[in-house]
Amino acid sequence: MKKSFLSVLFLAVFSLSFAQQDDIFNLFPEYSKDYFENGVRAFHNTQYEMAISELVKSLSYQNENHLSRLFLGEAYRKAGYEKNALYAWNTLLSMGYENTGLKNKISYLYNRSGMLSDIFVDKNYIIRTDLRGHYEGENRVNFLNPGQIAVGRNNHYYLTSFSTGAVVELDANLEIVRSIMTANPILQKPFGVVEAKDGDIYVSDFAADKVFKINRFNVITQTIGFKGIGEGALLGPKYLTLDEYDNLYVVDSGNQRINKYSTDGIILNSFGNSGEGKLLEPGGMIYKNGEIFIADRKRKEIVVFDVSGNYLRAFGSDYLDVPYDLTVDKLGRFIIVCEKKIWVYEPDSGLTYVMDAIGERLQRGVSISVDMEDNILVGDFNSSRLFVMSLERRRYNSMYVNVERVISSKFPDVHLMVRVEKDDFSVPVGLTSKNITIYENNRHVPIVGLGYTQTLNETSDVALILDNNKKMVQFKDKVGVLIDRWMKSTEGNTNLLLANSVDMKSSVAKGNINKHRAVVSLPLGSSRLEFLDAVEHLSGVDVIDKGEMFKTVFYQMVERFSKKDVVFITNGEETGNDFEQFKIEDVIQFALNNDMRIHVVAFAEGNLSGVYKNMAHRTGGKYLSAYQQSETKDLLTQIEDNKGKLYTLSYVSNSISRFGREPIDVEVEINYGGTKGVGTTIYFPPKN
Repeated sequence: MKKSFLSVLFLAVFSLSFAQQDDIFNLFPEYSKDYFENGVRAFHNTQYEMAISELVKSLSYQNENHLSRLFLGEAYRKAGYEKNALYAWNTLLSMGYENTGLKNKISYLYNRSGMLSDIFVDKNYIIRTDLRGHYEGENRVNFLNPGQIAVGRNNHYYLTSFSTGAVVELDANLEIVRSIMTANPILQKPFGVVEAKDGDIYVSDFAADKVFKINRFNVITQTIGFKGIGEGALLGPKYLTLDEYDNLYVVDSGNQRINKYSTDGIILNSFGNSGEGKLLEPGGMIYKNGEIFIADRKRKEIVVFDVSGNYLRAFGSDYLDVPYDLTVDKLGRFIIVCEKKIWVYEPDSGLTYVMDAIGERLQRGVSISVDMEDNILVGDFNSSRLFVMSLERRRYNSMYVNVERVISSKFPDVHLMVRVEKDDFSVPVGLTSKNITIYENNRHVPIVGLGYTQTLNETSDVALILDNNKKMVQFKDKVGVLIDRWMKSTEGNTNLLLANSVDMKSSVAKGNINKHRAVVSLPLGSSRLEFLDAVEHLSGVDVIDKGEMFKTVFYQMVERFSKKDVVFITNGEETGNDFEQFKIEDVIQFALNNDMRIHVVAFAEGNLSGVYKNMAHRTGGKYLSAYQQSETKDLLTQIEDNKGKLYTLSYVSNSISRFGREPIDVEVEINYGGTKGVGTTIYFPPKN
């Protein structure tokens, strides 16, 4: 053993000394370029271990090859070795390599590990957009006298145009998606709007004294209410909101009350027209934690009821002046639009203050809402304007954009796998091709679209890892029942594989010993019967390297065009050498850097249970007891419904790479919601 080690050491020293000899023919830079090309090709083919090997060789011939070191850090990161990635990148900075994108990569990893954190809570908003619905002297009218603003599930905005009889749908870039006008009956004076769970919208018609439900084809599918003063009747309906059960609440302004209707349009109850909570001039309202908050312009306060219509309390009378509408931001603050001011109330501290971002611009602010990106939307009825305010820090901070992979096998058709995240690691909602600019070799190339992003999110690969230690085998019948239930619930675009550990005989000088090895016993796409048969014949092993099992399934899935999840079925038992080849942190970092979630289903608790809970939590997965049937049975359905963090950007390259040996530089610039991010990479097209 000692002789073998000395031999390897001698060869390593000899190779290093040879590589450091004078390059008489000046070939080392060429060798470095060749290995760099091999490394980049391996990287984009998701062969990260090979990429690391090739890039290390590249640097051995030319230590100043900065691109090799940059890609070496990327390969380390994707392979799960974040400490190595940070070392490679920090070394690159110390060598004088100035690159903003590199600093963003380093900051991103430090931030995700908790080494960087916000030292303050950002409360300051500034105006991002002042959108006018109509300009004098122009015939085009987008909206005139806007009423209520509502935010849909895809972060689209609905804005009623009171004076034109339409509802305008805008995307997050404030581009018009459609103008909603109906034919039978015709909308007369639409004011209130809210999106239902099925994607249709409710619109209140102030003149018709009714609420209409309108589908995506602009067809009215339901009419709620009728003109009058009796039960369920309406006079001048305005603001709308929904509770968690999709019950509809309507401000019945003429009758000075709130009407509550079921999804079938049946009146459930009315409230606010008597007693201590009597409404005088009800305006906008929101539903929050089982309570209805209503702005009352004449009472000059916010009046609070429960969902049954019982008066609870009121606040704001000492500072509010003509409150029209209210919303709640991500900090839990109530933001209340009055006629010419926006007030903020912090319930935790009791603080109240004016949000002065709009200044003197408001003439008659009648509606306010918060979108999924924490932007505040304010509608001004008199000036026909929509103000969009963003957090000041976010307005000027960069968004994290990183090109994770380039698929160019059918060059010149190119597909970029791009990770886009905000500073809280969430994915921007409503990103479109209008937000994206792509450059190749410093020349702009038109983006074809993001269509493959939807295909990616509709295709799920799920690896089931069975921790088949000796004590776990007793649960295999229950495991079979669970897997059977899962496979019966999956859709056609979901593929499963099965991995476990097996004992193998290995001969050494002193005799035979038992060895263990992780294997994929059933590949992706295997049938339900194959899974049940495999589980039935499962045998237990004494020692299991869980890290090797995770690494094995990771590389089985990582190259596929799909969402990827891992479900680890275990009893938490410790067997010795459990994470010998691939450490716990390596597993977590590989999953995080390749957009994989790890879910754990536990049939018992053991010494490693705490480790598995942490693993699931940090990767965005779930830790479930196998006996929580209501949760475990729907796990695969939830996996199918989740969306990944990667966008697929497609375009046709105009670049020329002679014989496929010349690298192509790519830059992706994303402008969204007042923030900007840039990601760069290099790829080599297929060799000619």
